[in-house]
Amino acid sequence: MTRSTPARPFARIIAGDPTLADWDRRRRAESDATGLVRAALPRPIAGLVDAQIPAPGQVALRVSSGAVAAAVRQRLPAISAALTRGGVQCREVRVRVQPGGDRPPEQKPVYRQIDMAGIPALAEVEASLAPGPLKTAVRRLLRRAGR
Repeated sequence: MTRSTPARPFARIIAGDPTLADWDRRRRAESDATGLVRAALPRPIAGLVDAQIPAPGQVALRVSSGAVAAAVRQRLPAISAALTRGGVQCREVRVRVQPGGDRPPEQKPVYRQIDMAGIPALAEVEASLAPGPLKTAVRRLLRRAGR
C-alpha cells in the first residue's frame, strides 16, 4: 500500500522555490505600486494604468494610448509622491505607451430577433391593447418583424 504525500499549501510551495518566491515578490510589489498609482489618478484614467518595476529604483507606468500617457505625465509629481509615501523607492518614473493592452476585445451586442412562432400571439396582444404608446410600439415591432 503506497502512502500519498500530504497536500502542501500553494503559498508554501512558492516560498520554497527561490525563483517562484522572487516572481511572487515582484508581482506583489508591482500590484502594490499599481494600487498607489491608481489612487493618485482621477477615476476615469486610473483603470488604464499599470505599474511595472523593471529595476530597483525604477517604475514604468504602462498605458494603452497617447492621450492617457499625456494625462499621466501631467500628474507625475503627485504619482511620485504617492509612491514614496507608499514605501516604493523610485528615482525614476517612466510612462510607456503599449497599445493593445491586456483588455479583452469588446463584445458586439447580440440583437434578439423575434421568433416567427410568437408573432401571432404578439398580434393578438396588439389587437387587445387600448390605443396609446404601448399599442403603437407593439405595432411598430410587428411591422419591423415582417408581419
